[in-house]
Amino acid sequence: MGTPIKLILIGVVGIFLVIGLLVGVLVFLKFTPQGRTMDKRLTAMENEGTEFGKTTDQQGCVKEGLARGKKITDITSQVGNRDFVKGCLRASQASPGFCDDVPSIVGKMFTDWESKQCEKIRSPTVACQDTMKEVILFCGLKRPPPQR
Repeated sequence: MGTPIKLILIGVVGIFLVIGLLVGVLVFLKFTPQGRTMDKRLTAMENEGTEFGKTTDQQGCVKEGLARGKKITDITSQVGNRDFVKGCLRASQASPGFCDDVPSIVGKMFTDWESKQCEKIRSPTVACQDTMKEVILFCGLKRPPPQR
């Protein structure tokens, strides 16, 4: 078997593994008591972020997400913090220039923007990177499509 065929097979197997993992997570979240509890907790965190966002601007959401990130004790809290930031950003007042230097969602694949942002503020933590990833997603979804 030639190298190109091996690479294609590895890619196909990889895609099926990712799909299987996603299906497994969905089944866990929807059909197990622990999953339903986790899902409710994450929804509550996003709702909390939405309420907080009504009282602040986008920079305030990032600041609060980073502060909460320092208190994370488990994986659910880590994911919940991302949900908090997501809800907060959606409900917050605009901060001038907030998305100006943020890469697009596609552009993010070619840069390590979130790590660089975390290094700038001396917070090289997973929670910081997760907060910055939410900024990328938020700004990427807010950008208008390119003009043709």
